[in-house]
Amino acid sequence: MAAGRLYQGAVREGLAWKMVSWTDIGHLRPQQLTQAELARGPLIPYCFDLRTGTIIFCAGIDPTLAMAAEFHYDYLRTHARRFIEMPPQSFRSSEEAARAGSVLLFSPGRCGSTLLAKVIRAMGGVCISEPDFYSQFAYYAAHVGAVVPADRHLLEMARQVLVAPWRKSPSPVVLKMRSHANRAPTALLPAGADAAKVVFLMRRFEPWCESRMRAFGGMFRSHMDVYHRTLLALQQLQQNARCLLLDYDDMNSASPAWATHVAAFLGLTFDEASVRNVLDQDSQQGTPLAAEQLSRQITPELRNNIAAAWRASAPAQLLAAVGLSHYGSP
Repeated sequence: MAAGRLYQGAVREGLAWKMVSWTDIGHLRPQQLTQAELARGPLIPYCFDLRTGTIIFCAGIDPTLAMAAEFHYDYLRTHARRFIEMPPQSFRSSEEAARAGSVLLFSPGRCGSTLLAKVIRAMGGVCISEPDFYSQFAYYAAHVGAVVPADRHLLEMARQVLVAPWRKSPSPVVLKMRSHANRAPTALLPAGADAAKVVFLMRRFEPWCESRMRAFGGMFRSHMDVYHRTLLALQQLQQNARCLLLDYDDMNSASPAWATHVAAFLGLTFDEASVRNVLDQDSQQGTPLAAEQLSRQITPELRNNIAAAWRASAPAQLLAAVGLSHYGSP
């Protein structure tokens, strides 16, 4: 494996919202990787093969176009036709690459994180929306309990390659997580002597649950479990990182003042005109999650059941601990 392997072809069909995995390209026949092939274009981390401790990269994809996509992993699935598998020992971590800053953006999903990503870009920042190898690593870390140094090195090398095109950026690269990342949030924090920075976006349970059910279906009690896990992730990150907590209601208010806090936290310049221009648009326009694409309806009876269930089981102490006591009241 020292020389790496090359896979040519498209990922398997029908993956939809599934998390990235080595099995996405498992149907492709590997070839020996040559230096000439390796030099053909930039590499973007796609996923891990955690059985062998290797990283699978997409090759020949423009990182700036992938960064601008609503869903980074989906853009790679759609456009990549060459995948390269290599162990992290193949990469020498330069001081410049190691210093390249990144901030993780967490949320339970369905609360404006895609909109926030666009606001960050509008203010001159770089935001990569859902590089899904983080979700894969979170599931792994939650399963094994404690990751070993070799695992952390694997994630750190993938992070460094991902943000490398912006290593000279004056502000950190924001990496927007999928909700899966809340299973093991602290395992995903970038290495460094200083406390990591994270942005955490939250929304009241009742409208969040309705939005999630419209998008993905399911029973509302299963969504309550997701929400509770999100609150625990927020608590862990507040204890282990410098955490900026944002409220979805503030993002929906008439004033974009909340964006000034984001700009200050990330070292960006607040541009009200650019921010308002983004806020006037449907952030999911053109995606399967656009408002007009969501055919499921929430009946008055279901809405009342969701509200009643939350009133009966809202974790008051946990909400208070993370600074969201008001989420427990009607």
